[in-house]
Amino acid sequence: MSSIATVFVLSAALLYTVAVLCLKRATDWRPGPWRVTFLCNWATTILFAPLWLWGDTPVDWSLWWQPILIATLFVGGQALVVVALNLGDVSIATPLMGLKILIVTAITLTVSWLGYGDGKIPSDAWKLITAAVLSTVAVAMLGASGAGGHHRRLLLTAAASIGAAVCYAIFDCLLQYWGPVWSTTRLMPLVMGWAGVLSIGLVPFFSAPLRRLEPAALPWIAGGAFLMALQAVFLTCTISTWGHAAEANVLYSSRGLWAVVLIWMVGHWFSKSEQAAGGKVMTQRLIAAGLLSIAIVLVV
Repeated sequence: MSSIATVFVLSAALLYTVAVLCLKRATDWRPGPWRVTFLCNWATTILFAPLWLWGDTPVDWSLWWQPILIATLFVGGQALVVVALNLGDVSIATPLMGLKILIVTAITLTVSWLGYGDGKIPSDAWKLITAAVLSTVAVAMLGASGAGGHHRRLLLTAAASIGAAVCYAIFDCLLQYWGPVWSTTRLMPLVMGWAGVLSIGLVPFFSAPLRRLEPAALPWIAGGAFLMALQAVFLTCTISTWGHAAEANVLYSSRGLWAVVLIWMVGHWFSKSEQAAGGKVMTQRLIAAGLLSIAIVLVV
């Protein structure tokens, strides 16, 4: 990957972590997962819209179904994440969602093997495969290091988590393959515009109208939604412009490390339940950090 693409993806990982911490803080006022998801999706729609004004590539409207399909995968992945986190433990959902890295790598190499794209499997594909496996193990270890309590509704949680991973993996791969056909400034506003429209389907599931959100929660939700949208701009535009979806996902998995670092440093600002980790947990996180660092070095 180019140095610019690497910086964008790593920045997206950091922004995602801060966004999640802000949204975690907002849960103190019980805004409800569907209202938060709706607001995050619409923040993303609004932030992507101006890209259309900067584009001058002619649009082939016979391919109208492509942005709709990509948007459906995006919203489906978002919804399944919420379902998984509400049904079961984060320690089950997070590692399984980390399978996205392996799925993207498998799709990328399979498409190359079948002769699509440039029709060639890169000679250093072993690096990509190794990095994908290492980062998946690291994500699993980071998720399990915060495990606690009993595993609830394991089967449904696993199904929703794996479903989310599949949706996001196909989403990234389609951006890589269809992005150059449309150009980023045409495809992404359309995709996220449709995502906003599809998000209206979440309204019937709201626990209460948006106007009844607690005023104290609004700054945290607004900050989290904006940062979540901004990181989406960085990540999706990078993949649709430069490709390398598999490598990008390995780098993006560094959000697990950012989460650990930020929780240790400023976690008490965002969650009153954060406690000091024991020696076993710290060792586990240190090993995960080492594995993830190796994975990142392999793809940079």
